[in-house]
Amino acid sequence: MKFFSFFKAALNELRKNSFRSLLTMLGIIIGVSSFIAIAGLIQSATVIIKSKIYTYGRNAVSVSSEGKEFSLQDCGKLKSYIRDIQFITPVHFAPSLSAKYKNRHIASRVYGASNDFLLIRDWEIVNGRKFSDIEISSYQKTVIIGNTQKTVLFGNIDPVGKTFYINGAPFRIIGVLAATGKALSGRDFDNKIIVPYTTMGRNLAGKSSFSEILLSVSGSEALDSTIGSIRRYFSQAHNSPLNKLKYIKIFTSREKLDSAKNVIGILALLLSAVTIVSVIIGGINIMNIMLAGVRERTKEIGIRLAVGAKRLDILAQFLIESSLISLTGGLIGIVIGLGINITVVYIIGWPFIFSVFYVFISFVSSCIVGVLFGMYPAHIASGMIPVQALYSS
Repeated sequence: MKFFSFFKAALNELRKNSFRSLLTMLGIIIGVSSFIAIAGLIQSATVIIKSKIYTYGRNAVSVSSEGKEFSLQDCGKLKSYIRDIQFITPVHFAPSLSAKYKNRHIASRVYGASNDFLLIRDWEIVNGRKFSDIEISSYQKTVIIGNTQKTVLFGNIDPVGKTFYINGAPFRIIGVLAATGKALSGRDFDNKIIVPYTTMGRNLAGKSSFSEILLSVSGSEALDSTIGSIRRYFSQAHNSPLNKLKYIKIFTSREKLDSAKNVIGILALLLSAVTIVSVIIGGINIMNIMLAGVRERTKEIGIRLAVGAKRLDILAQFLIESSLISLTGGLIGIVIGLGINITVVYIIGWPFIFSVFYVFISFVSSCIVGVLFGMYPAHIASGMIPVQALYSS
C-alpha cells in the first residue's frame, strides 16, 4: 500500500511542476527517441542492403581473370569438377553500350550470358521468355531487357517482339525482367540487357573467350570449399602453382554482405555512443532537478521525519519520483522514436521493422537511469536530521 501512496504523491508532485518535469525529461526523451529511430532505420537498411546484394546472387561466386581469359570448356569442366555448383555461366560485360529504339536511346549495361545467369542473379522474367538452346548455339540476336530499357525506350508499349539497336546492330526483344530498384548509392539495377554469350562474343565483344565466370553453389556452407576447388582447378588447367594464381580473382555474395554488415555495425556503434551520451546527460539533468527539489522541500522532509516517517520512506519517495520522470520520458521517447522511424521509412520507401527487443531495452534503460541518478538526491533527502531541516527552512 505504501508504494501506491508514494506513487500517487510522486505523480502529484510532477503535475504540480509539469513544465519543469517536462524539461527534466527532455534529455531522456531525446536519447530514447534517437535510439529507437536509429535502431529501426538500421534494421530497415539491413533488410534493403541484403535484398540489393542478393540481386548479385544469394550464394554466387564470381571468378574473374586479369591474365589468361576463360573458355567455354572451363565452365563445363568446373561443373564436373565441383559437385556443389548448381548453375554456371560464362559472362561478357560491357558497362555502357548505346541502346536505341526510334528516336529514343539510353546508355545500357549489357551482359552476354546463358539462362543460368538469370537463375544465379534471381532475376525474374515478367513478360516473354528466356533464351532457347537454338538461339544460343546459332548466335541469334535476341535479348532480354531490364525495366529501365522498357520504360525509357518503349513507354507503355509492349516491347516483346520489337526490334531495337545495340551499338547500331539490330536485336529482337524476347523478354522483360522484373524491376529490382536502385542501390543505396543510386545505381540503377534495372538498367541492363542480357544477350546470349555466343551472340555478344561475335557481334559486340569481338572474342570467344571470357574474363568472368559466374556460378552459384547449393548453400552458403559450400562457398569456402568451392573457392578452394576453383583455385585448384585453375592451378591444374593453367599449369601454375597456387601462389602464382594472383590474376584469378574470386568474389562471393557473402563477402559483399559481410562488408555491408561491417559498415552498418560501425555506424550503429557510433550512433549508439551518441545516444548513450544523450541518456547520461538526461540522467544528470534528472539528478540536478531532484537535488533542487530536495532543497525546496527541506521543510516538508523535516516535518515528515519529525512526525515519524522512516528514512526508507523518504528514500523511496524520491526514488519513485526520479524513476517516474525517467520512465515517462522513456515512454514518450519510444513513441516519438517510432513516429520518426515510420515517417522516414515511408518517405524513402524502406520497410518498417518493429523490434520488441529495442523497445524493451529502451524501457529498462529508462528505469535504470531513473534509479541510478535519483539515488543521490534520495539519499540526501533521507539523510536529513529533522531539527536541522526545520531550522534551515
